[in-house]
Amino acid sequence: MNDIKKVPSFGIKAEGLRHTDLLIKNSVTINVKGFEISVPTPQAYLLQKIIINEKRKNKSAKDYLGIENLLENLKKSKLEFQKLKELYNTMTKKQKGVIDKFLIVNLFEPF
Repeated sequence: MNDIKKVPSFGIKAEGLRHTDLLIKNSVTINVKGFEISVPTPQAYLLQKIIINEKRKNKSAKDYLGIENLLENLKKSKLEFQKLKELYNTMTKKQKGVIDKFLIVNLFEPF
């Protein structure tokens, strides 16, 4: 997916992003100043951040702080944490392995 495409009409270059299907399939629509915007659920965002963390070398430390903060906030609500576990249970074996490894290495309790 490292294929960069030029979009001359906008004067930009576009690059495909990996692992976005999780975010797209698990989104909610919110209204911001009269605009409807689709955003990922916190659970999908958290799991996606964990999955891509290892590949983001220079940004992985910053991402870790966001992961830690979001995970702690999700744990404060039994309902939201249950949604996280349910989404985790839909993941592939490979994705679960990446998530479990991240949690264990970073001393988080696996879910």
